[in-house]
Amino acid sequence: MKIKINHQSPSAENFPVNKTGNNKKEDAKKTLGSPDIYYTLLIRPHGYRPRSGLLLCQYLTEKIPSFKKSARLLDIGTGENALVAIHAAKLGLKNIVAIDPDLTAYTWAKKNIRYNGLEDIISIYKKPIDRYCSREKFNLIVSNPPQMPVPKNMSKHDDGDRDGRLYVNQIIEFASASLKSDGLLILNVFDFLGVDKDSQNRLSLFSIMKKYGLKPKIVFKTPKIIKHNSHTFKNLSWINKMYPDYFFKKDRDGLNKHYIYTIEAIKIKR
Repeated sequence: MKIKINHQSPSAENFPVNKTGNNKKEDAKKTLGSPDIYYTLLIRPHGYRPRSGLLLCQYLTEKIPSFKKSARLLDIGTGENALVAIHAAKLGLKNIVAIDPDLTAYTWAKKNIRYNGLEDIISIYKKPIDRYCSREKFNLIVSNPPQMPVPKNMSKHDDGDRDGRLYVNQIIEFASASLKSDGLLILNVFDFLGVDKDSQNRLSLFSIMKKYGLKPKIVFKTPKIIKHNSHTFKNLSWINKMYPDYFFKKDRDGLNKHYIYTIEAIKIKR
């Protein structure tokens, strides 16, 4: 997947965008796609831009061609951009559901779906995962959930309760009940959450997935530098408290870094 930038704008953090609208706060547009697909995302003023969600899109580009166009996909926490849902639709899927509990995210996701002409393919609901239910099971469930370990949840887009696993665990349980046999759960998880190794006082996420009838594997490991004053940086001491067996790596400049794991877990036939 490649990102095509339309215009360089002197916006916050030097984010390259193509501005539209009047001289007041303007929507930002970003065109993405594989060599064969392109689409435009509307970025609200001071809104969220695609980052780690692009890793999910990269993997979906590899996996979706092996599914029928009628395969059902659920995008949990679709976000303001509805990135994963739109990407999956552009790859050819015709039956997509996107959910997000946040009103702003839901509103802007609807705008993005409408802007790309995908209202007949993507259904969107303003619901959290623990209040969403579907009569039909899914072939694919995809998510980039909030998962920062914090003493108290402050950011609905980032924080995952004290151990960071609140929403990850909800998604695992939901996927176990809502995936078809051989269906796939695909999600991004921070490596410091205890992904594939049990500790003395905590099961790994892989062990939890296996208890729920899922067979997981890591498909991507993407390094992430922890910048000073970033959300991760501000919670380093809490992360170390929750996960004392984890040790952050260092980059060549001496900055802490960790990895984002993209995980695929297949629903085992029973």
